Amino acid sequence: MFISYQTHEGIIMTVKSFIEATRYLLQQGVPYVLSNVFCQDPLEEHFGRHRGLGTRHDNPTIHQFGYQENQLRIQRSLAFNFVPKGNTAGRAGEKRPIVITNSPLKRLKHN
Repeated sequence: MFISYQTHEGIIMTVKSFIEATRYLLQQGVPYVLSNVFCQDPLEEHFGRHRGLGTRHDNPTIHQFGYQENQLRIQRSLAFNFVPKGNTAGRAGEKRPIVITNSPLKRLKHN
């Protein structure tokens, strides 16, 4: 008894990819590589969007996948770049340090 062929191939591919990614990072001057900081959440989110398109196919062909990928790209390119404008961010994207004091607040004038 052993794991399925597909799972075995997936483990081999994952290990080889991790080794190559680690070699690349070390060659680029990274002093060490921690495997627990590799995150696949963005990848899972992307393929979740593919599943969420509502197609009937569990195993899409390369053409169907490419069509879905183009749909997602167009959606991202048409999406608005939202920059929050509140009293904490200052000008668009400017980050101000938060200063906490014990001084009393200024009284507001009532009209």
